[in-house]
Formats: sequence, structure tokens, C-alpha cells
Amino acid sequence: MAGNAFRSEKYRDHEILGESGSKVGDVRVKPSGILWSPKGKHTWYRVSLDDFATFLEKSGEEWYAAEEVGARPRSPHNDGCCSGRLRRR
Repeated sequence: MAGNAFRSEKYRDHEILGESGSKVGDVRVKPSGILWSPKGKHTWYRVSLDDFATFLEKSGEEWYAAEEVGARPRSPHNDGCCSGRLRRR
């Protein structure tokens, strides 16, 4: 390697909060699957991406395109800095 470089992420972790705002667990997204760890546990439950997609198609709620849910384009920085109409939530 000819100098400094960034290593790409192998996974991405997300903290999941319940309706009250308290943590209920963590989700880890990997190229090979999705893992879930309940709050305070040191174990992970895994599901393949194919099984997760099948589960969502069978039991997930359908979401619709822009006009029906009020979605609109976001700035490349996801903070509204490039458009006066978008605001950070």
C-alpha cells in the first residue's frame, strides 16, 4: 500500500429506540445478513437477506411513493443545507 487509506466498513450498527425513546436493542447490517441484539444482551440473532426480504414481503407494511407519503428529495448531506425548504429534524 502506497500511503494512508480508509478501510471500508464491514458492517453498520444502528441503535433501536422504542416509542418512549429508550433503547430496545441494536441492529447490525452486513452484506451477508442482518443481526439483532436485544438491549443488555451479548448475543446476536441472525437472518439472511433473502429470508429477511421474504419475511417483509409476507408480513411487512407497504410504503408508497412520494406523493402518497409526503416524501420529497433530500440534500446530498441529508441535513437540508443545500435547500432552504428542507430542515433538520
